Amino acid sequence: MSRLLRIHWMVYVGVIGALAIAYLLLFSQAGPEMVATRFMSALVEGNTDKLTELSYYQGGSKKELKDKWDFSTKVAGKYYVFAWKIKFSKLADEKSAGVAMEVIRNAQSPSSYPENFQLPLVKHEGNWLVDVRSISREMYPALPN
Repeated sequence: MSRLLRIHWMVYVGVIGALAIAYLLLFSQAGPEMVATRFMSALVEGNTDKLTELSYYQGGSKKELKDKWDFSTKVAGKYYVFAWKIKFSKLADEKSAGVAMEVIRNAQSPSSYPENFQLPLVKHEGNWLVDVRSISREMYPALPN
């Protein structure tokens, strides 16, 4: 019986480490870089619900913003292919940040090349959101304005 209760000390360390990582993943706030990654992934997939959730759009309703994202992703950008890579993020202050990215517009064209763009984020009600009106209009066709 006592032999069954003996467990190597590394098993205890592993279990405690796994619990600590799970706690951090579940209860930590998403930083600007993670929000930018989720936003760009949703843009690639055309996931307008996720885009609306991650967008800061002052002066408009969520329904209006979702309709604009629907147009942008399903009509204007339906066949638009691009690739992106996050380079770094920088906090301007506690309420604003920028995420620098490389974007290859029209990625299927052999003459495409990486261009630098910045994704502006603001902290609104405790969450980082992408400021849609401040994104460069050259990055993606028909962004909501």
